[in-house]
Amino acid sequence: MDACIYSNAHRGNYKIIKEKLLVIEYHQGVGTVDDAKNFRKTQAADFSYSPNYNIITDIRNFAFNVSKQDIWSYAEFLLANPQSVGVRRNAILTQTPNQVAIVTLFQQFEQMLPQTIKVVSTVGAALRWVDTDLSHGEFDSIIKEMKGEMESGK
Repeated sequence: MDACIYSNAHRGNYKIIKEKLLVIEYHQGVGTVDDAKNFRKTQAADFSYSPNYNIITDIRNFAFNVSKQDIWSYAEFLLANPQSVGVRRNAILTQTPNQVAIVTLFQQFEQMLPQTIKVVSTVGAALRWVDTDLSHGEFDSIIKEMKGEMESGK
């Protein structure tokens, strides 16, 4: 299952690969903490979703519009919504120093959550962190498909 989620300048999409116990997320545009919360709520409501599936979150074409307080608010939201986050590995695929800085701030709250987050800058590192046999080419195809769905408004 997969879904496109839009709000103002943020566009997000995800694909659940049940046989690999993996979720791939793609985000683009500019997003707020409310966008992140809404994305998680939609994802958690998907009958194919498991909070224990490992995740690769691709934010290379995404910018954050958040404060440190927003990051704390998001961590509290995840704690209050266990259907959104479980025991898993989450690779955050970044491209800019700002993305790394924001994710690193979020990692300060990691000990409160059951997931382990790693900031990565390559697809290969993301695939290794979540311990999947998904190939680089398969990952790229899935991202391309999600981008296409977002552009067509599916």
